[in-house]
Amino acid sequence: MQVSVESTSGLERRMTVEIPPEGIDSEVGSRLDNLMRTARIPGFRPGKAPLKVVARRFGAAVRDEVVGDLLRSSFSDALAREELRPAGEPVIDSVDTAPGTGLKYTAVFEVFPDIDLRELESIEVRRPNAEVRETDVDRMVETLRERRREWREVARAARPGDRITFDIEGEVDGQPLEGSVGENRVVELGAGHAIPDLDDGLAGMEAGSARDIEVSYPADHPSDRLAGKTAVMHVEAGKVEEGLLPEVDADFIRGFGVESGELDDFRVNVRSNLERELESATAAITRTRLLDSLLERHPVEVPESLLAEELGRAGMPGADGGRSTVEEGPGGGRDEAAEASARHRLRQGLVLAQLVSDLDIAPDPGAVRAEIERMAMTYEDPSRVVGWFYSDPSRLRPVESRLMEQRAVDAALARVTVIDEPCAFDELMNPGQTSEASS
Repeated sequence: MQVSVESTSGLERRMTVEIPPEGIDSEVGSRLDNLMRTARIPGFRPGKAPLKVVARRFGAAVRDEVVGDLLRSSFSDALAREELRPAGEPVIDSVDTAPGTGLKYTAVFEVFPDIDLRELESIEVRRPNAEVRETDVDRMVETLRERRREWREVARAARPGDRITFDIEGEVDGQPLEGSVGENRVVELGAGHAIPDLDDGLAGMEAGSARDIEVSYPADHPSDRLAGKTAVMHVEAGKVEEGLLPEVDADFIRGFGVESGELDDFRVNVRSNLERELESATAAITRTRLLDSLLERHPVEVPESLLAEELGRAGMPGADGGRSTVEEGPGGGRDEAAEASARHRLRQGLVLAQLVSDLDIAPDPGAVRAEIERMAMTYEDPSRVVGWFYSDPSRLRPVESRLMEQRAVDAALARVTVIDEPCAFDELMNPGQTSEASS
């Protein structure tokens, strides 16, 4: 077998494979010889037809079968010989398999980039350092009360914090606004679930009242029909409800699994949950910062076939042949933000995979078993869940991969310089939001 590889552009490779006719002919002859012993051909007893007759009847089909098998096996062998790692399915073309000429074909594919991670000790990674304070526990208790809020109908005008049920029908420039007609819609005023102009206009309405509310759309709105326009919403209020927060009493506390019903035990439980969430968030942020720091030192080119797959999973299909284009946005342009985000995720994944490889990390059966048992504890029958995982080895692979990646991150963090960065719990868990926790 002869193999030649050409680097066309970026990560794309063009590999030509040639197999001499002797390799095909000998395999065809071997298969026909085996077939001759069992072939049923009219005029001959089973297995008694001469080889020439068998070859005349089945030769073309057997040759096609041999060529197909050789194409697949030779491609794998050629990749191993040239030490190439394809990043996607190859495009096979220029297949030449005429009788007496052997097999020659060309495969075009992308390869994974070579990533040489060096000098980890010189990299600095900022790790957020926060703790759960009593004010954070207070805030979480109030959040839990909000989640258990009950609604009671009231005979007064709606105000922020109330819930209002209404019918709506909109128009723009005197024409019905498509998608704006609805009955028994429900909005909690001030919660940010409605367009601000509509939210403001609903405030002050009473059950049975009606009004027209003007809603202004920005000039850069994605819909040409609405950009820079003002719509009129005809609204009829059905009912107004106010929310009643439950008392933090024994019944409320037991509803969250704290059987004692004691406030102190409840707060300990809340704190414990917040600390677990904080630990998970801290690890995730630190991991992201580590990978981004590595990417700053070691830029990574992303195979376009991988990008197309990533965009496809997000509902934005790539172009034909695995070359990526991103879905057009409302204005007809490329969704460049989606493409940039997908590229970044893939770069991080490629760096992480390289870390696993460089550190020679293999699956740890004991750790995998412990993790699966931990996951299974949240189900009614844990043993059945564990059995489901181990009944098919492929179900273990995502868990194995996740644990190997975490071990790689931990090992890399032990080598880089980690700088603790003080921050408030709420600042870490709710970035971009102003709260008392960050004061």
